[in-house]
Amino acid sequence: MTQKAYQLNNQNNEYLIYQLPDNPELIRLIAKDEFLRKYIIRAEYHSVLIPHKHKAKVKKSGFLIVLE
Repeated sequence: MTQKAYQLNNQNNEYLIYQLPDNPELIRLIAKDEFLRKYIIRAEYHSVLIPHKHKAKVKKSGFLIVLE
């Protein structure tokens, strides 16, 4: 899985919003992984919402890589 998810510009104070690539394997992983299901909210059109309060946990898991 070398495709990237792109952070959308319409961020708000509560969530980071990412658009996932149309990759069935990645979408299945997010749907079934117990850790990710606790900290990521699935949304329409292959988007996910990550509450700011869970960003560090998701980043530590290796799912979220932030390039700065």
